[in-house]
Amino acid sequence: MKFLIAGFGSIGRRHFRNLLTLGERDIVFLRSNRSTLPDDEIAEFPVETEIQAALAHQPDAVIIATPTALHLDIAIPAARQGCHLFIEKPISHSLERLDEFQAALARGGGKAFTAFQFRFHPGLHKIKDLLDNGAMVDGFGVGTEMVTSRDDPVVNSVYKLIEHNGQPKIKISEGKITYPGKKQVYRIYNNKGKFKKDILEATEGTCQEETGQGTEALREGDRTDTEG
Repeated sequence: MKFLIAGFGSIGRRHFRNLLTLGERDIVFLRSNRSTLPDDEIAEFPVETEIQAALAHQPDAVIIATPTALHLDIAIPAARQGCHLFIEKPISHSLERLDEFQAALARGGGKAFTAFQFRFHPGLHKIKDLLDNGAMVDGFGVGTEMVTSRDDPVVNSVYKLIEHNGQPKIKISEGKITYPGKKQVYRIYNNKGKFKKDILEATEGTCQEETGQGTEALREGDRTDTEG
């Protein structure tokens, strides 16, 4: 099976390495050659800079990993030629030309798949299974199973319910406890105006009045400062 990889940034490079791991080596590249990333690992593979020249290699499948606005410039002619398509999300930056893309797929007879890793996430499958079986739930809390990877966490935090209908709530379980009620973050600065520490307290607290230094850092979940 011959593959065409369009784009050789970090994502295109990952797809290339995945194909090599699967034992695939019949690979052609379509790229602009403007990337600043090293490309020595593809020195033995054919590289084209125009879509028609790339399609002349008669690929069976095309992996599209270019900037989003360029996806359909590759997907449409590849679909017309009958290639199967693996497109990084989203399909495009706008809804324009999607009808042309659908017509190209119908004409060529290939299949198109949009990459989205959560489609196969066990957490989402569990939620679907619960709903399919009539679970009386209209909201789901998302923890480390969904928003982080256990072996490569993004953040070391998780959301907990602390208030419902105006009433403070607390979670009590073995080895865990949460502080009920809404919180407010105050930022403390030293006498040179540099960050010193943050103080977390209930919204009815008195940090600002007692210290004379506390600056409201969050309001209704949003930062109050304008700095990045």
